[in-house]
Amino acid sequence: MIGSLSSFQRLALDLLVNGPSSFGALYGFVAKEVDPDRPHVLEGFGAMVELASHGLVTMEWDVGGGVVRRGVDDIALRRLRDAYAEWLGAIPPGDLTGDDVSLDEVALWFSITESGRAAWSTAFAVEAAEGAWTLDDDCAGQALIIRAVDLRVAERALETWISLNPSLDPVPSSRGVTAESFRTNDGTVHQGIKLTLRYRKSAPAT
Repeated sequence: MIGSLSSFQRLALDLLVNGPSSFGALYGFVAKEVDPDRPHVLEGFGAMVELASHGLVTMEWDVGGGVVRRGVDDIALRRLRDAYAEWLGAIPPGDLTGDDVSLDEVALWFSITESGRAAWSTAFAVEAAEGAWTLDDDCAGQALIIRAVDLRVAERALETWISLNPSLDPVPSSRGVTAESFRTNDGTVHQGIKLTLRYRKSAPAT
């Protein structure tokens, strides 16, 4: 599910669209942007793991000796989380500088995916509508499900998502709108609507 990103996730994607980043550098960037409301290290780490679980970013762990582990299991993630909490959590709020995070010896790296770029672009486009939303792309069923505070926000998210994914060929007759509450990534429950639309997959242009 792609939805209204948390402030940490939005800022993280702002950084990652320019290139990969270690979590230490990423956390330092976000902390500087939101100072003095610096998020807890565990909160930030959890936000990034959530993005990875939705396929918006990938994780790579540089374990040393030129070895990079692309598959990071739950046990390794807990070790990495605790290492970051011990390192970054020990720096007092307001004292975190670029020098503090210039060398990330824990070495968990994040990169944005194509889906992440699309979500980042969609978040920018829908931001002006000032409304919460989520989007699920049911690839198996070839259907988009958008939940939003109102139809205007849902339409904006749908329009932008389709423009960013030109291989999707919407089926207008399948469109449906119903009233439904929904939960965004920050846990907030909103009253709103659900917009569904089936699509066909067209062949990429050659």
